[in-house]
Amino acid sequence: MSDLDAPPPPDHAAPFLAMAAKITTNLDNGFAGAFVIVGPGGEVEATLILDGSPNVSAFWSLIATKSQIAIAEAEANQRQDAGGFGFGARR
Repeated sequence: MSDLDAPPPPDHAAPFLAMAAKITTNLDNGFAGAFVIVGPGGEVEATLILDGSPNVSAFWSLIATKSQIAIAEAEANQRQDAGGFGFGARR
């Protein structure tokens, strides 16, 4: 495959810009937190929380929970792709 046939690289900044636009659009709706995480493979986890009475511990708990789920999924995928003796990577 030549460089001309290669797909363009992903725009890793796009999810952050999209979140900034959502925050701006919702300025009057009770901002209670936002986060954007872009993984090395381009996977995106983004959340905007709107609430009249923001809860700091709930915000950080949500990030921790979503992170734990992503870690568990990544580990399961790595185990599945690793195979075992006599098995090649599954792709």
